Amino acid sequence: MSEHINFDIYQSLHEISRNMHHLAHYIGGEQGEMQDLGRTLNFIKEKERVTSKDLATYFSIKSSSVTVKVNKLVEQGYVEKTRDTKDLRVFFLSLTPKGEQKCSEINGDTQVLVQDIFDDLSANQKLVLLDELKLIEKRLKDKKNSWEK
Repeated sequence: MSEHINFDIYQSLHEISRNMHHLAHYIGGEQGEMQDLGRTLNFIKEKERVTSKDLATYFSIKSSSVTVKVNKLVEQGYVEKTRDTKDLRVFFLSLTPKGEQKCSEINGDTQVLVQDIFDDLSANQKLVLLDELKLIEKRLKDKKNSWEK
């Protein structure tokens, strides 16, 4: 085992992240869509009562940038805004049927592109890998949150 195994793991994860980022650009470019459309639609779909502030936090961007992003999604018919009945300053975001369809299309295209990457892993290996990656993701989020305090 390498003397610097933790660093080797870090380097490998970083390279995987870069390649996944490039793959996302390729998918978006092929579809002629804005960057991060799939991630944005999936985030809204998976969460209940998503606000623009939630999106800004998720993407680590300013609220003014997320406002531009949300307005574009509304204009394209992918997202609708619903005013909170308790706080009229807040809008909740949800996918429209067109947004649901686009999300499914993007996810399907992504599945096709990445399928062969994991094909030779057994179902158990995939589950173990996913569990380990989620643990690393949580530790990274915790570390990031501790810096931001």
